[in-house]
Amino acid sequence: MQYYYLAGRVLGRALYDGCVIKPHFVRPLYMHLLGWPIRLSDLQYVDYELWKGLTHLMGGADIIEEVDHDFTICDLRWVQSIQNFRFALRGIREGEEVTLPLKDGGEHEEVTIDKVQEFIVLYLKYRMLDCVRTQLTYLLAGFFEVVPRELISVFDFQELELVMCGMPIINVDDWMDNTEYTGAFEED
Repeated sequence: MQYYYLAGRVLGRALYDGCVIKPHFVRPLYMHLLGWPIRLSDLQYVDYELWKGLTHLMGGADIIEEVDHDFTICDLRWVQSIQNFRFALRGIREGEEVTLPLKDGGEHEEVTIDKVQEFIVLYLKYRMLDCVRTQLTYLLAGFFEVVPRELISVFDFQELELVMCGMPIINVDDWMDNTEYTGAFEED
């Protein structure tokens, strides 16, 4: 967890000193830095297939009846960090699938059309917050040790990304070669 704390401090120091960093992070990380709520649409930047599956699940009763699912998820655990040490104590080996309830008694409660919204909210909460809570806590602690929250509260997530990572490099020649103009500017 010390590496996440260090990474947060490095990010904060780069932002504070006006240094542009090369890697662009996923949108939800900027939203976590700003303290903004995470929505289902933000999941597509982390796990596109899961986002498609969950949005498809919202499609209606016929899909819910086909799924036959309870309030649990299967998670592949890599017992390497201190956070996952509790799984090692329970005898779960590295790379083993673990079934985790999304709420108390979730293994005994079936997802129905009335409860699909609750399932999606709980799944999103697990995927975007709960499973990375410790790492995110250390990253944010390191970041906010260097940069006060008030200084970044004026930005939205897109502006924060621009301040931290700079403008993306656009190859204008490639853009022109792969663009088809129509209408009033076609001759130009």
